[in-house]
Amino acid sequence: MADMKKARDILDHLANARNAKDMAVIYDEIRDAYGVDHLVYHAVNVKGLTRDGAFLRLTYPDEWIARYYTKNYFEIDPVVEEGSRAFMPFNWADLDWSSKRRREFAEDAAGHSIGVSGLTVPVRGPNGQHAIFSVSTSRSEQEWQYQMRENLPQLHNIAHALHEATARVEGVLEKIEPVSLSGRERDVLQWASAGKTTEEIGDILAISERTVRVYLDTSRHKLGAVNRTHAVAKALTLGLIHPPD
Repeated sequence: MADMKKARDILDHLANARNAKDMAVIYDEIRDAYGVDHLVYHAVNVKGLTRDGAFLRLTYPDEWIARYYTKNYFEIDPVVEEGSRAFMPFNWADLDWSSKRRREFAEDAAGHSIGVSGLTVPVRGPNGQHAIFSVSTSRSEQEWQYQMRENLPQLHNIAHALHEATARVEGVLEKIEPVSLSGRERDVLQWASAGKTTEEIGDILAISERTVRVYLDTSRHKLGAVNRTHAVAKALTLGLIHPPD
């Protein structure tokens, strides 16, 4: 498991990234911190970013990228298919790989050192914004399942922060009006950024679980976020809360 300091550093670096070179360094940082082989950020529908089609930033070798398009793998790739409709993170092992073409695709990917075990985090934003962030590995499925159970909360936050940073660096971040959160709203989002459940946050702050949900909802509306994770990412980007300890 990547320690919390590394996760905090990554979120801090994303909040301060200013250009594509900064982002490339952060991609390597994420890959090293979580011991994965590759990362992919795929903007599906982001105003300004996808005006000429899908926007991709990935660490795959050029040979595999060329082969992927030559073979038209995007037509059968179950990660792309599920990512186009999913709202929650999903493990690649849970996808449908039963068809002959998909099995051949998986074998081809493995032969090019592209991990066939992976995790995808969908990112949804206002006005239909949609992107997906994926990490993959060649580790055994058992190792991968354990690693993802440990790291999913961190990667969930990183995916949304990466999306915000990409939009900012590419100059297409939608204008955000100044946001003022109450002390309690900040507290709740701060603990949410650390992966705490509503019940755990209530225990920590000595308030009811229902009250926690109210603060999460009000802060989400103020931030124009579509869900709790998006609210955390926006609050981090705006400096309203600090990266989790």
